[in-house]
Amino acid sequence: MLPRRYWFLAAVVAATLALRLAFALLMPIVPVSDYERDYEAARSLAGLSPWIGGAGLSISNLGPKLFYAGVFRVFGDGLRVVGVVNAILYAVAVAFLHLATEKTFGAATARVASGLTLVSVSELFFNNVTSSEVLATLFICALYFALVADGAGRLARLGVVGGLGAYIRSNTLAIGALVAACELLARRGVKKALASAAVVQVVAIAVALPLAALHERYYGRFTLLAPGAAEQVWYGNNPSLRGDLHEYAPIPEDLPVGGPRRKGLAVEYASFYANPDPTALASELGIYGSSELRARYALGWIRQNPRRYLELVVARVRMMFAHCNFGFAAYLYYDPGQPGQPPWPEPLRRALFGASSTRTPGGPDTPLPAAMRAVDRWYRTMAAGAVVGLLITIATQRRSFLTGPAGVPLLIVVWYVAPFALTLGLNRYKVPVLCLAWVYLAHGICLLAGRGRAQGLNASQAPR
Repeated sequence: MLPRRYWFLAAVVAATLALRLAFALLMPIVPVSDYERDYEAARSLAGLSPWIGGAGLSISNLGPKLFYAGVFRVFGDGLRVVGVVNAILYAVAVAFLHLATEKTFGAATARVASGLTLVSVSELFFNNVTSSEVLATLFICALYFALVADGAGRLARLGVVGGLGAYIRSNTLAIGALVAACELLARRGVKKALASAAVVQVVAIAVALPLAALHERYYGRFTLLAPGAAEQVWYGNNPSLRGDLHEYAPIPEDLPVGGPRRKGLAVEYASFYANPDPTALASELGIYGSSELRARYALGWIRQNPRRYLELVVARVRMMFAHCNFGFAAYLYYDPGQPGQPPWPEPLRRALFGASSTRTPGGPDTPLPAAMRAVDRWYRTMAAGAVVGLLITIATQRRSFLTGPAGVPLLIVVWYVAPFALTLGLNRYKVPVLCLAWVYLAHGICLLAGRGRAQGLNASQAPR
């Protein structure tokens, strides 16, 4: 029989599954854009559609595609299969979040934090698409639990979690840096911090080695990094940017040799980077070579425009957390008249879209439906509450905030988000760390209610 202390957690997990399963059954969605490519790549890897190997797999991480391919092989292909599996993954993530928060802040904060995930509807939109967001959320919550848990084998567990995370997002491979920061802030000493980080990093690389073999098989290079990792720097930092978003700007090597547009770009970019091979073609460099060439252009532009680069970093952080994303708005393009689109109950369709016409990926945007505007406002309310909760936590913990476990969620957020802030800060990249934001919102609520743990564990007790 389940111990009494876990009854609330069991209820939250059950409610999470019920909510997300209902969402998956009532509102299945045909993916668009990146999610469509990931979905088709997973079907291809599962042998359910014609093989689209090589570049056809897209340049993002292979791990999520392989995971869903395995699901399709076992349970069959279908939109509802994706939704059901994602619902289960998120429920497991909530369980990790609850247990880690209880270890850090106590039972009251853990209950509020896991309960808040039920009303954080902005993440719900990712439930029905084949993407890395739900898997990455599970990874982040498992990492939080592994960092605050004690006992034998802690470093090995952290290494395993970090290595598995590399299959989802390449930036998570640098788990050694996170462990070193935690150890140093806990005042374990430089030697201890470096030794712990080295052990974790070695285990993580060992766990991720099969990924490097997969990259060699599909993309021709034995490396742990996803093939498109390097070029993200260029798309977020180039002279075509207007405003603070991103621009998928071409480089001269994308265009035919001798063409007027290629010559024009070469002249425009020559002030910050000139390719020593003027006849190079990106299509002949391979996926990794083309990606790294774009990164060289980006680094040249950054060296020439350091102030603008810093402005973009700040703007990307602000942009990532300012609004929710709605799962790249796949739901905004819902049109039951399109081939393959599953039917939704009409009351649900009208509740989500109102009387506005359907958006089209290539057409002008229609006004955001009222239901989605309400979701965005609710997300911003929760995000503001998380900031207030963080400030209250810092004020009550003071020096022990960073030396004890209370600062671990913040460290994970900074560690995870920093590479995106420096390269290409798409709004959806922040989704996996939202659960950690709700931990501070929950702790602030509990402290204001007089039920939180007002003082943190001291450094000698910090279970890192």
